Amino acid sequence: MEVQPKDCEMVKALITMAHGLGLNVVAEGIETAGQRDLLREMGCNTGQGWLFAPALPADEIAALLRAQLAAERVPTL
Repeated sequence: MEVQPKDCEMVKALITMAHGLGLNVVAEGIETAGQRDLLREMGCNTGQGWLFAPALPADEIAALLRAQLAAERVPTL
């Protein structure tokens, strides 16, 4: 997406379409701050990926989310 303008336009169109249907958008596989910034500019609601946390087993994810909620620091774009 950061390298191919056509990829960026496709993602932008999908986000616009989803919002037009009243849907929230969750981007998956965000690996770089540049990708996060582009998605934020396009109006993406939230995302997940290595930029925020590595892949974890389910029990570790639950503990991470509980800790973030307790600290009121739920990651958003």
